[in-house]
Amino acid sequence: MDLTRGAPDLRGWIPTNVDLRPEVPEVHWCHAAGTRLTAPFYDGDLTRLMRLPFNRTFDAVTSIDDAASHLDSHPPLTPTAFIFHIGRCGSTLVSRLLAADPANRVVSEPAPFDQVMRAPLSRPVTPDRYHRWLRTMVGALGQHADGETRLFVKLDSWASAAAAHLDQAFPGAPWLFVYRDPIEVLVSLLASPPATLLQAFLGPKIFGIAPDDALHLSREQYAARVVGVLVDNLADQASRAWLIEHPELPGAVMPWLEHVLDIRPDPAARAAMQAIAGEHAKHPGTPFDDDRASKQARATPELRSLVETWAAAGYARLCAERARQVVP
Repeated sequence: MDLTRGAPDLRGWIPTNVDLRPEVPEVHWCHAAGTRLTAPFYDGDLTRLMRLPFNRTFDAVTSIDDAASHLDSHPPLTPTAFIFHIGRCGSTLVSRLLAADPANRVVSEPAPFDQVMRAPLSRPVTPDRYHRWLRTMVGALGQHADGETRLFVKLDSWASAAAAHLDQAFPGAPWLFVYRDPIEVLVSLLASPPATLLQAFLGPKIFGIAPDDALHLSREQYAARVVGVLVDNLADQASRAWLIEHPELPGAVMPWLEHVLDIRPDPAARAAMQAIAGEHAKHPGTPFDDDRASKQARATPELRSLVETWAAAGYARLCAERARQVVP
């Protein structure tokens, strides 16, 4: 089904992919059938929805400009907060706790928004147009199901590189930064590398690393450089955000909601959030296991030296900013 002609009605639809090759990017959609997004990650929700017979049969496509026109006529939720993080630091637990409240729409690392955020890496685009695309994609993701009144967007870890643009596109939108001891983050990333560390997927230039230099770095060196950049990105913007460090989870989420965002979940939502708090964030139903000590024990002297060189200073700045924050 091609929705590029006329004025499409996209209520109930969510984006699955963005093609940036045309002069006006094209957005692919699937029908959400009025259901909430509850998987740990957005792609998990898409996988579930794409199994529906309707979505297996029809491929809905619009231009990003037509999507913007639709959203002008049918205003979506505006962002309640953006969640930034450095990876493997508890941000998925935060998003799952938020999604336990049926009043919250939570989109966790949505690939279509990632694709638009990376647009300047693949094509020329003016800041005004880029920011309009960013707002359109968040609006598309913010087309709420029944009962949802708030929108939380958890970004991928690399997205702190686009923080300045996000601030211009969504001025004043609250930010949450979730972080962790870089040693523990690095041990986790090296044991199970994410796409962030695959140079073919996300080039080193986004982390300020020259491609020629990246070719001569060991796996551990490259990972440490990336983590260092992510930590520095957050530290540079820390005064703009509320900060939570991994050991404070899950307890620090409710004070952030209540005293920073002025959101007070009802008793049923609190109970649902409490149930989620004891589970492994990425594997629902599996009990949570505090792995800080084991990760510290697995860190080699070489890894500790790399963290000291590339990430220790930024981590210290984040901790200092966190210490200055006081819950009212």
